[in-house]
Amino acid sequence: MRPLTYRQRDLEAAMKAALRSGFPVRKMYIDRDGRIVIVAGEPAPAAAQPDPELSEWDRNKDRI
Repeated sequence: MRPLTYRQRDLEAAMKAALRSGFPVRKMYIDRDGRIVIVAGEPAPAAAQPDPELSEWDRNKDRI
């Protein structure tokens, strides 16, 4: 596995660029290859179903 090369300022710049472009940001994450991924769209409601694209570990990692 290679070391990650992104920094917080990279994430902030990506988010600001997406917002300046007029796209609402639904979610933002770093994929396994270290790429910053921004998913456009309105934020999901708090009681929404889990994202089917996420693995079981990704959905539950905050509970650890």
